[in-house]
Amino acid sequence: MINYADILVTNYAGKQFSCGETYESIVFHDGTKKPSNAKLIALSDATNAKYVAQAEIRKLESQETPRRLAEALPDDAGGSADGRAWLKANRDKIIAERAKL
Repeated sequence: MINYADILVTNYAGKQFSCGETYESIVFHDGTKKPSNAKLIALSDATNAKYVAQAEIRKLESQETPRRLAEALPDDAGGSADGRAWLKANRDKIIAERAKL
């Protein structure tokens, strides 16, 4: 799950909201609190979508570990069809998220 507090703190700290010391909640300018994983963010929809897409891209790219990449090698090099299919599907997801930017 994407932690929206991380996105907000990185990009907008101190503007329209703040986060508690442990980032468990987001405090909006009107005093309301939302859990840090809440999708309700005081940003425009376009800006919100951009940062959500960037977070999703980072998550997907982090899943491409050396083991996963080795599984995507040709069969004679120790890879498998399943490994290649997973890598292709993951890269397709990354392309789809980048298209949102």
